[in-house]
Amino acid sequence: MKLLFTGYKTNKGLFLQYPSGFYNSNSVTYIINNDPTISFKHNHTKGWGLLENVYEITSIKKVTQSREFCGFKIIDSNDAQKLDIPYSFPPSAEEIYEGNIDFELDFKYATLYERVYTTVESDPVNVEFEVNLRCEETIEFPSDPNKTLFKVKTDFSRDRVFQVGGDKMVNVSYDEYIKATIPEPFLHNHPCKFSSQTVYEIVRTYIKDNINPISAKITSDYDFCFTVQHRVKIKPIEYKKEILTNRLKSYRPPRFVTKVQEEKLITIFEMAPKTYNNYPIIQPIYGDNYDDLIKNMENFLEEVITRINTPLVQCPTCTGSGYCYEKHNN
Repeated sequence: MKLLFTGYKTNKGLFLQYPSGFYNSNSVTYIINNDPTISFKHNHTKGWGLLENVYEITSIKKVTQSREFCGFKIIDSNDAQKLDIPYSFPPSAEEIYEGNIDFELDFKYATLYERVYTTVESDPVNVEFEVNLRCEETIEFPSDPNKTLFKVKTDFSRDRVFQVGGDKMVNVSYDEYIKATIPEPFLHNHPCKFSSQTVYEIVRTYIKDNINPISAKITSDYDFCFTVQHRVKIKPIEYKKEILTNRLKSYRPPRFVTKVQEEKLITIFEMAPKTYNNYPIIQPIYGDNYDDLIKNMENFLEEVITRINTPLVQCPTCTGSGYCYEKHNN
């Protein structure tokens, strides 16, 4: 039977949809281009595989493996010593399983043995095949399909990571027209975006991992809203705070503790994935293709964390009672 392959030539090798039943198993092995190390990498869309660094198929050979019964061996070697019986028997000893107690080994010991098989390979047989490429041009895969892009944490799940590769470009959105007309493995070459929800999760985790606690503080951290405030050093101010009972009521007479305020918090960044109170909704990130999307996302993250980690300039006149974020010459 002729094997029919269809697919594309990429910068990583041939990316092909292989025929049903074409796979290496315990009983059948296909050898491509006389190289047993060549095989499809099945980490893409079901039914498709990548022949890494293979740009042309010159031959396919089929090798069949079969199991051949070669005798019996004792399961526990200690039993052979205790009962003074052989460690193994040739295939003819199978008669003991048929109740032939005239055999030199009494049938009652048969359960102490297990069958032994050996694998026998047939000679390689040439297989007729045909490869049909859907286009002549070479398709580009992402530069690093195994690169971890962005780590994401949520309140109610384990850490997740967004990666290139696998069955889909994880959490990347495409227009319906593009998804309907472009094969899924090559969507990354077309315009795409991270949704507001995805951007929210990425930015939230990135800030938590890279914030400078000396300059800023996270004051709201939920799946529905996120706030970062700057720490602004001020001239120490003493104030009194009332001490309440366990029932949050005042003592009689009232009790107070003296505290010192040495900083104040100024909101520098806040966001939400969707409408929530007065929080601004984080906008989607767009790209002309997948690599451009990643670059734009990385630039946005760098811009946000730089702004958060930049200390506010303390006013020399008010010694921190007021604040400014940028210096102006006028």
